[in-house]
Amino acid sequence: MKQQPFVPENNQRRNIFINKSIALLLMGSAVLLFSSLYRFNIVSIIFLTILISRVAYQGIALAHWNRIGEIYIPMVIFSIMFVSCENDIQKVKEFANIQNQPRITAENFETIYSDSTVIRYKLNTPKLFYREDADPPYVEYPVGVHIEKYDQKMNITASIRADYAKFFTKEKQWEAKNNVIAINSSGDTLKTEQLSWDENKGKIYSDEFVKIIRADQIITGIGLEANQDFSIWKIKNPKGTIYIEMEEEK
Repeated sequence: MKQQPFVPENNQRRNIFINKSIALLLMGSAVLLFSSLYRFNIVSIIFLTILISRVAYQGIALAHWNRIGEIYIPMVIFSIMFVSCENDIQKVKEFANIQNQPRITAENFETIYSDSTVIRYKLNTPKLFYREDADPPYVEYPVGVHIEKYDQKMNITASIRADYAKFFTKEKQWEAKNNVIAINSSGDTLKTEQLSWDENKGKIYSDEFVKIIRADQIITGIGLEANQDFSIWKIKNPKGTIYIEMEEEK
């Protein structure tokens, strides 16, 4: 005799429908709650969507709440921990970005450095960043700087211009890069792509190609040492000298 398929009674069908609806409602509410507390990424959303689908399609009945406790609740907890960890990492990144921001920013900045009421230097820059929390701390001039050095009579004895520079405040050392131009009181002009200036020693250095333009000659070479007035200088590895003929005044 052919066995007839089992057809649940109306009460059983209604209970199954109610149980499915309750399970789906609980899981949907959990997703809405966690979404309001955390910023979900796409992986977390897919994970929770699959979780809801499994609960809905398996038709969890009231008799199977122990299965929910054993399997699905740990899955929900894992999802919460995953999202929380994701957000913690994001917060750490945001905090790190904040820490890397300069403490002081200035635009169209001009200042004068003096010693015993005597003006020594004047500095102009379109923009500067003071990174006090760096190790070592420094002032950055990302779009260039112009420095003039004065004697006691306020005559300009030297000037330095560069498209980028750093000043390390504790060491009192400068690093100038990109289109560096230094001029002394005699009019001699130094051009290079890198220049270091040690204020404590009163010296300037370069390990790059240098060109010195004088009234009657152009000298090129690799590396340079000079005093900070650029009045006394020496090229470490001279490459050549081009003499310029001066026209006699009539």
